[in-house]
Amino acid sequence: MKKLLFSILMVLGLFILGCGKDGETGGIFSAEDKSRPKLIWQDTNFDGKSVKEIIVVLADKEAEDKLFEKALKSQEEVAKTFPFLTEEEVEQVYKDLIEEKNGSKFVGDIPYYDYAKSLYNLENSYKEFIRNDKFLREYISEEEIQKLYNSLEHKKLGQADFKIQKFNDYFIKSKILNK
Repeated sequence: MKKLLFSILMVLGLFILGCGKDGETGGIFSAEDKSRPKLIWQDTNFDGKSVKEIIVVLADKEAEDKLFEKALKSQEEVAKTFPFLTEEEVEQVYKDLIEEKNGSKFVGDIPYYDYAKSLYNLENSYKEFIRNDKFLREYISEEEIQKLYNSLEHKKLGQADFKIQKFNDYFIKSKILNK
């Protein structure tokens, strides 16, 4: 009985140690991180043929707000929080959001600050996806990925939705239309 109790306490202790302080992950975000948009694969139908496409699952607004509250403490924090953005993009994100945090600009009914946060967050997720997604490399070649990615790099920061759609258009052209 003592051995069983000791084993349970050991497992519980290891679990608590493994979780870390307040569930922190040392800068590595889990798949359950709701503060960032997710890019996932979905089967879709185009002219009666199946093709894969990338879809965006939006970040939770409250979690995203907390992420940016932490990130906007300094430009260095922005760089750590959004590691897939270039130095120039980090500088632009920090400058734009600090200037607009209490600004009066709107995009439709949405304050520009909230709108821009979502766009910049999606841009980081897009770049991470293109760089790291294994299925993308099974679906099209590394050469095709780089060619398409490089052709879209002239697009402004915050246009990840447009870039994702261009990848989806490419999948239709290359996989179904064979062009």
